[in-house]
Amino acid sequence: MPVTIEKKNRKTGEISKKVYETVAERVRKFREAYPVSQGWALNTEISFPDEVTVLAVAQVINPEGHVVATGTAEERRDASYINATSAVENAETSAIGRCLFAAGFGGGE
Repeated sequence: MPVTIEKKNRKTGEISKKVYETVAERVRKFREAYPVSQGWALNTEISFPDEVTVLAVAQVINPEGHVVATGTAEERRDASYINATSAVENAETSAIGRCLFAAGFGGGE
């Protein structure tokens, strides 16, 4: 189920509302429409270009082995308290979310 997020513009003070569908919800919808049993895959690849950077690439692969959509994300371990221990998870989740959005899953922006 999509959630509404309010965001305040730092310059104008205006509050805008955006609809966001969680990555978990996008994955659930994707798996309902394109199950593993029919040969669909959601693959991720993680790399570490240096000691603080995590790169993630996610791809939707159809049963014929063709890439249908791709999403990428980068996180830095020194960017926040949470990233100090969870940069890999954050990068992978973001890449999957972007990939599924590119494949047509994800109401919002």
